[in-house]
Amino acid sequence: YVRINATAPMGLTSGDITMTTTNLSNQVVPVIGIVNDTAILCGTDISINCPDFIDTENLFQFNGNAAVDAMAKSLRLTEALNNQAGSAFWKNKLLLDDDYSFSSYFTVKISKNGTPGADGVAFVIQKSTSAALSTGQGIGYDGINPSVAVEFDTYLNGFDPDANHVAIIEDGMSDHSGSPVVTAAPFDMKTAPMFHVWVEYNGVNQTLEVRMSLNDLRPNTALISKVIDVAYKFDESPLFIGFTGSTGGAVSQHEILSFLLDNQYSVTGIDPYCAYLSAPTGLSVSPKPATILLNRSSTVTIHVVNRDGSDAVGKKVKISSGSNLTLDKTNGVTDANGNIVLKATGDMLGTETIKAVETKGANGIAAVLILEKYVENNFITPNGDLKNDTWGLSEYDILSDASVFVYDSYGQLIFSTIGYMTKWDGNYKGKEMKAGEYYYLVKVKDADNSIEKGVILLLR
Repeated sequence: YVRINATAPMGLTSGDITMTTTNLSNQVVPVIGIVNDTAILCGTDISINCPDFIDTENLFQFNGNAAVDAMAKSLRLTEALNNQAGSAFWKNKLLLDDDYSFSSYFTVKISKNGTPGADGVAFVIQKSTSAALSTGQGIGYDGINPSVAVEFDTYLNGFDPDANHVAIIEDGMSDHSGSPVVTAAPFDMKTAPMFHVWVEYNGVNQTLEVRMSLNDLRPNTALISKVIDVAYKFDESPLFIGFTGSTGGAVSQHEILSFLLDNQYSVTGIDPYCAYLSAPTGLSVSPKPATILLNRSSTVTIHVVNRDGSDAVGKKVKISSGSNLTLDKTNGVTDANGNIVLKATGDMLGTETIKAVETKGANGIAAVLILEKYVENNFITPNGDLKNDTWGLSEYDILSDASVFVYDSYGQLIFSTIGYMTKWDGNYKGKEMKAGEYYYLVKVKDADNSIEKGVILLLR
């Protein structure tokens, strides 16, 4: 795409404009949106899209002193008060792209500084909990392990090089006891009205880069970088992504004014001028039933929702499972109800997971239990010793409305029930049945209307 600065014709919000520049002569260019008299030539989904923080209360987990400042439209991590700490993480874990890359852009404001100001803010990725937070000189991320943090530190502790530096820190070692990469900030972060940051990770060469500027033009050269195998560090798990900040005896107000992130690497970075769209924020995986017999199937519904809670239509989803299950589709596109429906067939006994991820990182997981049979056992010994005195279904949810029938060798029905709560006690109409073989039939209300037949041995 090309970014241009142009005065928009009165009332134009989308359509075509004709422009003449040094490089483009009378070219008709589609305009996706107009923001502040600037033509925006892109409109793709990104994973996190917060040009401000209005109406984001349901999207972030706010911890400690963190909150949305409605007047400033910002995420305020701390006020300029002593001993505050705040963190805010995107509530739903994001799964990064196949090579675990990402691109992010955010703006920071550090103000109302005491003498001196303290302590700073950090951009943090971690897999532990959306409630992660520490206090004081740890800038809110101390002790979060595993994690990767980019800290913007404005206070001189004994282990710091100065009171205005940027560092890439792993595994919550805010005291720099690990192997951090540290450099001086290119300007005074406390006196800047605000500053712009690009944090990008190229999963191919495993390099994390940080760029900073006082304006919204992304520098060509990274201020600081570090080689980190992020995929290995986090076991390729989905991640909580967000910010932390803190004060101590010295104070500052710490705010994040905007935050954009995509779960892919872009060599040109995220463009602050671009009118991005918000990707889906929620995905659920619902197998029904969640317990199946070997070689039988479960109907799995994957549901994707947008940021506003509406059904996400036309979204691409990748689906996978382990070797215990066979899926009849591994890719799909959500229908008019935001759903993808597939079948999962049990190939081996045990518990198996089904994972689904939407292109921009919304993801979900569910488990399916695969059994050899639905009945507790194939014999009954009704002698009053409280061991195998009755026979019936195993107590799984799928069997709560299953139909159960027991027949004698002549085909006469001698017992029937619905579900697993009522068991056969070896009697018929109050009279003991003689020892021998009996036959059961179980009808399950599952995706295949499964039927299981077998023999019960009555011992006396």
